[in-house]
Amino acid sequence: MPQVFRIQPLMRPGTWRTEHRRYHEYVEQALQELGGLAAEVSRKWPADGPAFLPMTELPADLHRLCRRRDHLSDSIRLFAAIAIEAFINYYGVARLGARQFNRHVERLPLHRKVELLLLVCDQVELDDRDELLAALSAVVEGRNELAHPKAAEIPDDSELQSGDPQAAEKAVWAMRRFFARFVALVPTSHHMIPGPRVV
Repeated sequence: MPQVFRIQPLMRPGTWRTEHRRYHEYVEQALQELGGLAAEVSRKWPADGPAFLPMTELPADLHRLCRRRDHLSDSIRLFAAIAIEAFINYYGVARLGARQFNRHVERLPLHRKVELLLLVCDQVELDDRDELLAALSAVVEGRNELAHPKAAEIPDDSELQSGDPQAAEKAVWAMRRFFARFVALVPTSHHMIPGPRVV
């Protein structure tokens, strides 16, 4: 026999396992460390050297430092996307329950998932150009570049680029925009958002 389904209120008692706060912390901590590493690379860069040097031409200690910088930059971009995805999944399970979320929403692409959750749970219909979706796109596209690497032939006279600290900073900025916009759309969700309160 069919049952009446009700969206769960945001302020209900209960405990959920979610890692979105931990991933958010990884991003913020790594961003601080990245700033220091990028500054150290700049200080140690050969004074008379060009802005770009192939990794094979760098002194070993500077090469390792660049690789550490690139590792942090890439990690930030990945974990920014993971923090958002973990939050969206948490929000969906908290509002719909695990059974309905897993049955109807869990396998959707992130854009569709967040649009559907906001529509069904909060009666919020997002415009295609909404800031939340733009921020989500920015983070997900950066993650996809790393998670689904493509090979390409590079002309001999071009400069190969390594992990970009600016790309990491843009990912963090977009992640923060996503969470701030989510709270703006659903003010009672503020307690679920990782990091400093965005009310």
